[in-house]
Amino acid sequence: NRANSEGDLGTAHDWLLRAAAAGDGGAMHNLGVMAYQAGDLASAHSWIRSAAATGEKASLSNLDEFAGTSVYPEMADGTLSPEMSIARLQRLVQQSEDALAANQFLDAEDLLERAANLSAFMAGFYGDSESLLSYGICLENLSVVLTQMGAEPEAEDPLVQATNVFRSLKLRRPSESEPALARALIALAKVYRNGEGYFALTGSVIMGKGPMRDYRRKGLANGTWFGPRVSFVSDDWSAKAEAPLVEAIALLRQLMADQQLPNAGGDPARYEPSLAIALNLLGETYVNTDRAGEAESPLLEAEALYDLLVRQDPERFQHLLTDTRELLARAAQERG
Repeated sequence: NRANSEGDLGTAHDWLLRAAAAGDGGAMHNLGVMAYQAGDLASAHSWIRSAAATGEKASLSNLDEFAGTSVYPEMADGTLSPEMSIARLQRLVQQSEDALAANQFLDAEDLLERAANLSAFMAGFYGDSESLLSYGICLENLSVVLTQMGAEPEAEDPLVQATNVFRSLKLRRPSESEPALARALIALAKVYRNGEGYFALTGSVIMGKGPMRDYRRKGLANGTWFGPRVSFVSDDWSAKAEAPLVEAIALLRQLMADQQLPNAGGDPARYEPSLAIALNLLGETYVNTDRAGEAESPLLEAEALYDLLVRQDPERFQHLLTDTRELLARAAQERG
């Protein structure tokens, strides 16, 4: 704050980045405001959305306005009731699903962003966990749309934001948020298997939220986007998969244990496919980042799970069992 008040915006920005990296929602919000004032709308929206995912009230209340679709006046004067807000949100989600089914990717993306903004604003205005859960699901669905159009590097932000939302709901809505968190963590880890940016047709590398989004959307609009020409995948980028996978594996083990409690009435086996793929991906991450010695344990556990799953559904799981065994062979070869 002192640096900002004295006009040293560079110093303020550096301090805010450090605080944001530590999970400070207020710092994320301020970075969004600074980006907005500088005219970098893509970064502004991303920071405000990240702050909203931490529960930062200022961002929850202003996200829709930052996106240029504010419904605050309608909510404040009662024109837009909670029931009407929910109906509007449901329409946006349905319209996005229809657009995606028709391969209208830009429309699907825009509609989901509007749905995410509206649900975040509802969570801030009404203070209810249902709207916050909807916000997380909209962000997760946005990542699915980006992935389906070949924009995997851009799916990182909404998935990180979605995981923050689901974590914040673990105490209030565990039965819904915990499986959603595990699912989003695995999806986030898959992002790190792909490139960090795009190779443009000119041969240049496109990196960063705003430039990647602009390049892709222009290509989609004029028919020159045929999926990404993925840029290099660094060891640092690949290694980022470890943290979400370790968290997902621990969470899935806990969910399976909870299903075995007396009177739980659940089926712990329902989480076995998710646990198996998380273990497979963790082993792959270790193999790909020169840590083959650590890959054997998760891969052997994944292999055992897939052995069981193949007996139930060979068409669905046989290729995953084969992949796990190939990774085990690679790990053994690299260990010498």
